[in-house]
Amino acid sequence: MQLVTGLIGKLTHTKVQLIEGYCLKCKSKQGIKNATQVTMKNGRPRTQGVCVVCNTRMSTMTTAL
Repeated sequence: MQLVTGLIGKLTHTKVQLIEGYCLKCKSKQGIKNATQVTMKNGRPRTQGVCVVCNTRMSTMTTAL
């Protein structure tokens, strides 16, 4: 979970959605940690990060937020 400070200074919890992608090393769908959204040359969005199981770099095509 991610902590976010509110306007009055109180801490509120917000759920962070776990993004999944196919890991080529694990050969299964796994979560992506340290996920960042990047834009490819053709303008389409892609999420890249690290596999939560084997720490291999992975990415997945995503829809625009």
